[in-house]
Amino acid sequence: MSLTSYNDLRQALIDWPDLQGEVDLDSYADTLIALGESRINVALRLRRNITSVVVADNKETSYPLPDDFLEVDRVLGPDGVPLLFRSQDQVSALQNPESVQYDTYTYSIDGNFLIFDEPIAAFQLFYYAKLEPLQSTDTNWLYALAPGLYLYSALIEAAVFSKESEQETARYSAQFEHIASRVLALDDASNYPRSQPLRSVRSV
Repeated sequence: MSLTSYNDLRQALIDWPDLQGEVDLDSYADTLIALGESRINVALRLRRNITSVVVADNKETSYPLPDDFLEVDRVLGPDGVPLLFRSQDQVSALQNPESVQYDTYTYSIDGNFLIFDEPIAAFQLFYYAKLEPLQSTDTNWLYALAPGLYLYSALIEAAVFSKESEQETARYSAQFEHIASRVLALDDASNYPRSQPLRSVRSV
């Protein structure tokens, strides 16, 4: 069967031959798919999932991270220049009025907050966002590109849930890793035009 919608994925999981008779997959399919999506979010950082948020008139040293935040890509200051990342301790030290100040803002991550060394009026955060749950969107660009990624991530969870053999679970995991590596390679290659080879730039 084709895998083009959420219901297609759900039915494929329920009908998977190796899991027949083990558990009532119909009752747990949604949960297993959601767990599989969590596995995808942990495993992949894809350029197409970078999004941004602009904060103006913040004038604070901390900013709550978006709910779908996974990882920082970059932070731009009020003048559009990328800010320097420092450890939490370094940023906290710079917040001390007696500390040596630099010519640009610095930032760090503290729990669910983006923190700065001093109040900042405006900034733009670029970050890797979680994929929207497939159950609420029915499909998305990654599912359309690599439906097997979703299927095998759910099969791993189903195999663990139904107490399948370690060999069976490892087989699903290997297939998931194989597809994930192909997706990552494709994402990396999309940064460069295929028709134009990279050339070294020499200073004159």
